[in-house]
Amino acid sequence: MKRQASMQGSPSILIILIMLSLSAFGVLAMMSAYSDYKLAEKNTEWVRRCFVLETQAQAAVGELDAALSGASADDFAREAAAQGWEIVSESPLLVSRDVSDADAHLRVELALSAGPGPHYRVRTWRQWQDDFVYDDGMNIWDGT
Repeated sequence: MKRQASMQGSPSILIILIMLSLSAFGVLAMMSAYSDYKLAEKNTEWVRRCFVLETQAQAAVGELDAALSGASADDFAREAAAQGWEIVSESPLLVSRDVSDADAHLRVELALSAGPGPHYRVRTWRQWQDDFVYDDGMNIWDGT
């Protein structure tokens, strides 16, 4: 008479393997969610810094526009320099200003004109960050 193999342990092993794989997928999902959270925090900080620079630049342009509204066309360069703008060119009258925060920068360049309508035209509104520099120093334990 042939003896049949007992199959009592097979469902237990199958349940244990399913639980282990579900635990592994749960840990991977938590790690993925955490890395997404950290990336979202970095993005939020970068956007906040961009808006701070934009706000400072808009305030500087607003102050310049208010100063130019009461000035004659001959005094535009003097008024712009008094407001902290750099004169780039005299003809046509171009002024620029840099706004910086840590490693982020914003350059605004305006063309000033003394005709009817607005006193300035935005030529450049450019934002950039400092170049990333790798740390070449190797912190290797010297054995002491």
